[in-house]
Amino acid sequence: TSYTPAECDGWIKTLVASDVDSSAGISESEYLSFLSSIEDPPHASEHFSGRYDDFDDLPWTFRVVHKSLSCHCEELGFGGECCEGHDAEIILLGLDESP
Repeated sequence: TSYTPAECDGWIKTLVASDVDSSAGISESEYLSFLSSIEDPPHASEHFSGRYDDFDDLPWTFRVVHKSLSCHCEELGFGGECCEGHDAEIILLGLDESP
C-alpha cells in the first residue's frame, strides 16, 4: 500500500495535535490517543478506539514502534537516557513547521 503526501501530512498533523501537554514530544498516553485519532483510513481509529485503555495494553509491535521512535532522541542530541522508561517521548521537532 502506498500513501499520498496529503495522507502522510494528515497523520503528522494528528500526531502533533496529540501532544496535549505541549512538551514537543509524544508520550505513551499521547501515542495511544494519536492511534485512536487517525481519521483516514477509518479502520485505524476503529481498531484502537475503546479497545485499549492504556499504552501497556497495546500490542507489542505498537509499543516497540513508540520506543524505537522515542530513542531517535539520542541522534538528535538529547543524551543517552532520553528514551528510557515510561517518560520517553517521540520527539516532534520540525514536524509542526510548514515546508
